[in-house]
Amino acid sequence: MQGFEHVVSGARELHLEPTEIAEAMLVTTDADPEQVGEPVMGYPRFPVEAAREAGLVDNDEHDRIVGEARAETSLRIHSALETAKRSRFAAVDMESLLEAANDPVRFQTVANDLGLRFWISLAWWTWPVGSIVEALSAGALSPEQLEVLGREWARQVRLTLERDMHSAWTKAMWKAIADRGEPDSGDV
Repeated sequence: MQGFEHVVSGARELHLEPTEIAEAMLVTTDADPEQVGEPVMGYPRFPVEAAREAGLVDNDEHDRIVGEARAETSLRIHSALETAKRSRFAAVDMESLLEAANDPVRFQTVANDLGLRFWISLAWWTWPVGSIVEALSAGALSPEQLEVLGREWARQVRLTLERDMHSAWTKAMWKAIADRGEPDSGDV
């Protein structure tokens, strides 16, 4: 299939073994309707800046996505401040939060140091492609875009696999504990 070498080249940037690259290229975002369970993974997501640099989004879409992320971060700052007020934080802590409210990075540091859950919304672009084969069959992507797709697709597959392995380990651990009965202090 024409262009596949560019997809593989992008995936190689992650220093994967050839078999890992081959496996990643076979994954699709759709679950077989006959198969039980969830889809293997969602569409690949990556920073909108990288999408713009690769020519996948134009300046208007880039600016819209960045604006949405900033607006979401502002809402989270407001929500964290409201939580702090309801929790009756000390005046000095509230003052620190209020002083940092216009600087999301500083606010995140102060909020997290005080035990408030807060994170900055990042500007991510979702590439609505169901598989590598689908993207290659469409034929409208440049070699550079195919390299970005290969890298981000392989990264998404790796993250999905790690998440699923962690979930399976956690389920197995809790099942083993449940099968044994109550955990004792040596289990912790």
